[in-house]
Amino acid sequence: VMSYNIQGHATLFDSDHLEKVAEVIRQSSADVIALQEVHDGTLQSRFEDQLARLASMTGMHPIFGRSFDSYGGSYGNAILARDRVIASKVYPLPGRGEPRSLLEATLVLDGTAVNVYVTHLASWGGLHRGSRAAQIRCIEEIIRRSERPFILLGDPNTSPANPEIVPLTQGALVRQSLDPSAPTHILTQQHIDY
Repeated sequence: VMSYNIQGHATLFDSDHLEKVAEVIRQSSADVIALQEVHDGTLQSRFEDQLARLASMTGMHPIFGRSFDSYGGSYGNAILARDRVIASKVYPLPGRGEPRSLLEATLVLDGTAVNVYVTHLASWGGLHRGSRAAQIRCIEEIIRRSERPFILLGDPNTSPANPEIVPLTQGALVRQSLDPSAPTHILTQQHIDY
């Protein structure tokens, strides 16, 4: 599996942005790709359906989870999967600022049905810590109800050691698969995507 904040707005200034994203996805050979900051028909995407284009370039099955409408289109999370998708659902998350959501998709991986959850939590560090805490509590409630094995992926926009996410990252419900000291955000050198 792979989680990838594609910064879909970058296509407004870089016409090759999606080709570069597709190349990273192809090279990963992952069976499931969780995507954040995906645009569908927005001004920032040059009015293109980014997920459909990525699915075409990678040969994977797309699932889009709309977080909100933006500049003539939609913006949200998505999944690209090698195998078939059985079902999907989008849960709006609480909080201030830009609306956030949790995408749930039931996929078949190696013959086993699993739930894959993708999210992108509130940003802006301490300013939206309370919103992230509420979003994390909501996500915990949803994934606890899963009747299948599950994978949670996304961009929490906070370090796994920050107080609002500690109940999730250090509890028994999920286990982090990445080294928490490894930077995932190139500009800030922080571990905030995992």
